[in-house]
Amino acid sequence: MPKSCCAVGCTNRGGGRSDLRFFRIPAESRYPEQRRQWIAAIRRVNWVPDENSWLCSDHFVGGDSSKDQLSPAYVPQIFSHTRSPVKRKLERDWEAYERRAKRR
Repeated sequence: MPKSCCAVGCTNRGGGRSDLRFFRIPAESRYPEQRRQWIAAIRRVNWVPDENSWLCSDHFVGGDSSKDQLSPAYVPQIFSHTRSPVKRKLERDWEAYERRAKRR
């Protein structure tokens, strides 16, 4: 079954753009807090993700998911309901995070 993004209003599917990646919703058993935050960020009503629930890289600052709680990419933040000034701030936060990570 081809991957498709579960975000409301997103039409991204696997096999399209070469720069597009897909991430599974974090497992309840391994990452319960991150999973809860992802589900809240996705904002789907009465939705419980399953093993076929994927989120595309367009929803992450920097285009990649992170397990680092300090990273802006720990939780998906870019959605159709995210206003432009917020998106610009998220990009600035990502750049600052990357600079700090290089210094470590």
